[in-house]
Amino acid sequence: MNLDALFEDLEAQAYFHSKNHAVAELKTSKLVVVHRVPSDQGNLVLSSPLLGEDFIAGFVKRIQPVWMVIPAWGYSRIESLDQGYQLSRAEIKFVELLEGKLCFGNLDFETKEGLLPEVQILSTFGSSIEICKSGKVSFLSANFLTAVVVENLSGYQSSSAT
Repeated sequence: MNLDALFEDLEAQAYFHSKNHAVAELKTSKLVVVHRVPSDQGNLVLSSPLLGEDFIAGFVKRIQPVWMVIPAWGYSRIESLDQGYQLSRAEIKFVELLEGKLCFGNLDFETKEGLLPEVQILSTFGSSIEICKSGKVSFLSANFLTAVVVENLSGYQSSSAT
């Protein structure tokens, strides 16, 4: 699955979520500020934000835009910069997103101990994530991650097994 398909899938979930709620005209927020935990990581402005069951995701402008997924334990508060707008929502959990949508792609992990670049997710089991880095396989606790960064949007391919 490529990243475009991932976005279409998540946007469809957000669309159907909005249809299940009594909102005359749903206006989705274009920008949010995410207050990160710990606070020394600084705040982030995400564009095209998507709220999952236990994460927030969106584009962060760096040298080149990256798509970032921040688990709920990685932020303290989210504020919309658009008055009267709601966040798009998808009924998917952080670990489900990692295994079902981001498996086998090269990702950068932000952890409680620092950056862990160029990691591949092989599988998940409960809150454990099986990863491969530099040919070495190990397991991480999902709670150890403070963000997952997808840098190469155009070249991302996922070949998760079914």
